Amino acid sequence: PAALNNVVGLKPSVGRWSTEGVVPACASLDCVSLFAPSVADAVCVRDVIEGRPASPSAPAPTRFRFGIPHGLDLVGDSA
Repeated sequence: PAALNNVVGLKPSVGRWSTEGVVPACASLDCVSLFAPSVADAVCVRDVIEGRPASPSAPAPTRFRFGIPHGLDLVGDSA
């Protein structure tokens, strides 16, 4: 769950956001969801997705940090 990873998950109702370009596991149930560091950030991203002006509650970060796991197996080979 998102909470165990110190993030907030937002999953809208099926069909609320476009799934164009998304490969669904189950087209009748899947929807695009998002993860954010706080509820305020999730609401800001939701507003952007829905075409409303974003109203961030905090200033934009000055840097972006992400991670890539070592030894990531994208092909399925264990060679």
